[in-house]
Amino acid sequence: MLLAVTLLVGVWQLRQSQAILSGKIFVTGAERRIVIERDELGVPTISAQTRSDAALATGFLHAQDRFFQMDLLRRVSSGRLSELVGKAALDADRSMRVHRFQATAQAICQRLDPEELSLLEAYAAGVNQGLRKLGSSPPEYWMLRQRPEPWQARDCILVMLTMMCDLQDEAGSRKRAWGEFSEKVPRDVRDFLVRVGSQWDAPLDGSTIPSVAVPGPEVWSLRESARAASAANLPDRDSMVADELLPGSNNWGVTGDLIRGGAGMLASDMHLGLSVPATWYRLLIKEPVWIVGATLPGTPVVICGSNRSVAWGLTNSYGDFGDVVELKNDPSRPDHYLTPEGSEPLVRHEETIRYPGGELPIVYTWSRWGPIREDQGRRFAHRWVGHDADAYDVNLWRFESARSVAELLDLACRAGMPHNNVVAVDVAGSVGWTVCGRIPKRRQPCSIFPMDWSTAGTGWDGNLAPEEYPRLEIARAGRIWTANNRIVGGKELEILGSLGYDIGARARQIRDRLYERDRFEEADFLAIQRDCEARFLSGWRDRLLALHRGGQGPLSDEAYGFVTNWGGSASVDSVGYRIVTRFRDVAHELFRSAIQERAAANLAPLLSLEDVLTQLLEERPVHWLPPAYATWDEFLADAARRTEGELKQEGLLREATWGARNRLAIAHPMSRAVPWLSPWLDMPSLPMPGDRHMPLVQGPAFGASMRMVVTPGEEERGIYHQPGGASGHFLSPFYRAGFDDWATGQPSSLLPGAARHRLELCPER
Repeated sequence: MLLAVTLLVGVWQLRQSQAILSGKIFVTGAERRIVIERDELGVPTISAQTRSDAALATGFLHAQDRFFQMDLLRRVSSGRLSELVGKAALDADRSMRVHRFQATAQAICQRLDPEELSLLEAYAAGVNQGLRKLGSSPPEYWMLRQRPEPWQARDCILVMLTMMCDLQDEAGSRKRAWGEFSEKVPRDVRDFLVRVGSQWDAPLDGSTIPSVAVPGPEVWSLRESARAASAANLPDRDSMVADELLPGSNNWGVTGDLIRGGAGMLASDMHLGLSVPATWYRLLIKEPVWIVGATLPGTPVVICGSNRSVAWGLTNSYGDFGDVVELKNDPSRPDHYLTPEGSEPLVRHEETIRYPGGELPIVYTWSRWGPIREDQGRRFAHRWVGHDADAYDVNLWRFESARSVAELLDLACRAGMPHNNVVAVDVAGSVGWTVCGRIPKRRQPCSIFPMDWSTAGTGWDGNLAPEEYPRLEIARAGRIWTANNRIVGGKELEILGSLGYDIGARARQIRDRLYERDRFEEADFLAIQRDCEARFLSGWRDRLLALHRGGQGPLSDEAYGFVTNWGGSASVDSVGYRIVTRFRDVAHELFRSAIQERAAANLAPLLSLEDVLTQLLEERPVHWLPPAYATWDEFLADAARRTEGELKQEGLLREATWGARNRLAIAHPMSRAVPWLSPWLDMPSLPMPGDRHMPLVQGPAFGASMRMVVTPGEEERGIYHQPGGASGHFLSPFYRAGFDDWATGQPSSLLPGAARHRLELCPER
């Protein structure tokens, strides 16, 4: 009897914790009546009379549908995950606390102009109203035996800081690793291996990067490695190479003369790690402004969208917005370091990380240039834009009032936010690009290696003025595209720097698709977003087939047949595609392993050796051949044999399709900790087309976190996808709404459909 009562109470509480869809409720902070309508997918439309009330309604909706997601986002950057989930998050919290983001968020709020702060405060009021109006706490808090904390305006900034860390290297670890590697190899070898661009680059300005000559045997030789069979055993890795699946995105736009009605057309799909609930929350604000697009729970603004006059989308820039500084110790005082103005003490900070049942004291140090990390007796500081309170604001919300590409780009150059490529189109038919986020003005040339700032004439001299930002606007017969690649060259590249651009194959394929037509409809842009043709990998297939001379080669006849008839795309039923892509990855790992052994240094920060290895396979210098092999063909043949052997270990080769490898694993944070919850919490595990280096970027838990295609002024023709619904509550009918269209590519409307639910938020009397 007691068990039955407990179950009934639990079910009742679960239902009470779902969002309120209809009716009339009274809320504190609303200036006037607000109407929220939802369509059959749960996508909301907000009608308010003031922008403050629209922000309040957005906060109310986010809290009702996604509060646990928001809570995690604010806790990541503040280093407070352990308080909620326990000791398992201690390492993550410890690494984030050194950045002092809680203090930064508070300082940012104090610097905001009154209008921006008012927007965050109205949003926070809406969040807290939405949380209180739930009949019970969201179910994740029951599982964790915790109670949700109220939302504050500064928490919106913490969410922004979490996204900044997701998109950039907040610790400077890549530059420190590059520095360590550069100290162990000759400079010519370093410059050969560490490249800014590649032969697949597709920059907007048509610029090229000078080719790099292969260093000769008198400079460096892999044949001198201590162990000739150094590459005999590799880690058991399948096709998704982790260091090539980084937060990214595609976006592009074309001018109005290439579209039916004269307005420009935009496509945007942001690539991130995929989890439940989906990253973004789509909504339409109908009044007092009109804007539709994707919001990020925890913030009150539309991140990318359209306002009937202008549409915009974002991709991660991968420019260089931080420097690693090796501190020069003061020989007379070990707790001091040298600056251009003389000796200066390190600043010691002490904090306590609390978790259920305990606490952990931590100590860390800062310099004037940022937090300190010690490595083998050396001290390194990370001077990063992300640590500056004046690098952030809420100017992104002003995008919704822009009426032209020129106006939006002006705003983007002034927006304090994570650094992104902004592509915009407008009703007049223009298309444009620039970069948002603060860009440092360096006194020295940008470097990917640690620097010495102890003398005069070093360091930064504030930030770039908005008029100094790289920028491009086109009124007619124009196409603009970005895909985390190098966008510009020359002086503009010197301004932006490089922290690991994509090799450019994805951007080139998008560019080429855009030049295959001179007229476009929305369906054409969606087709490009879903394009999984393996143009980039065709060279690796050719190398694999070339190993079979006279019918003889390293692959079995069965495998050779699959490669010969591979279909040329990352389709779910292709065995040949899986063989080719794994062959490439094994070749990379064999080569990477040989270099790491020869240099006695980690090559992990070298995001891609594709350009290097391609050049070596074309020129075939023996002194760069891994020492386990007599010829480059023997090297490739070993990679081919290893590939087939790996796949056959899984079972029949004909069953080793790309879809069998590339199955979705989009999980809720709670199901990762409690696997038996997976059937209720996770998205369906489907075989998926797509891969790296093609427009349809897709891994098991990585890919398009949203897709949008829109022509401003014709939003009713727009397309929108995301891999999950509006609600984060697994009992909601909206939990998985829209997932099928995202997975299959079926066009679904950007605008919400007919209203099925109506909720009124009324000012408390």
